[in-house]
Amino acid sequence: MLFILKLLRKLYRTLSSEASPTQIALGFGFGILLGLVPRTVGLFFFLLGCLLVFRVNIPMALVGALAGKAASLAVAPATLAAGHFLLDDATFLKPLWKATLNLPFVALLDLGQYRVMGAAAVGLGAGAILFVPIRKLVVAYRVKLQARVANSKFVKWLNRIWLFRILRWIFVGGTHALG
Repeated sequence: MLFILKLLRKLYRTLSSEASPTQIALGFGFGILLGLVPRTVGLFFFLLGCLLVFRVNIPMALVGALAGKAASLAVAPATLAAGHFLLDDATFLKPLWKATLNLPFVALLDLGQYRVMGAAAVGLGAGAILFVPIRKLVVAYRVKLQARVANSKFVKWLNRIWLFRILRWIFVGGTHALG
């Protein structure tokens, strides 16, 4: 339960932060990819390293990874089928795989396995599809809801109550105001 509250706190901070909507959407898409890839393969560790190098929003990547991991069991047959198609059935890709999958660094990523290749393909597709809606949701929240929440009479009334200020400090964080 405390983990969910911390996650909601990070989500609120992320939406109210100065991170660009593009960084937030890229973080979520990257997290989806990270959540779908099995954790025991080299690609997972490579993506984890890329997460630290690229300018993506890490709290949203965590949210995306949780969503991807939750969806991974449901889409496991699709990822396996996609991997099988990409590695075996797509004959036009065989020369590419023959040339690249045995290269020194690429071989460590385990892309020759159906589940890894399929998870990478499905994760990239899901991240690309969800990028635009997530970005638009962040922009809409910041334009429409953030100012309303901060200037509402209810929030101003709640800010005067000492118990609410303590709860806000616990759940949202120190000096971070509600809005």
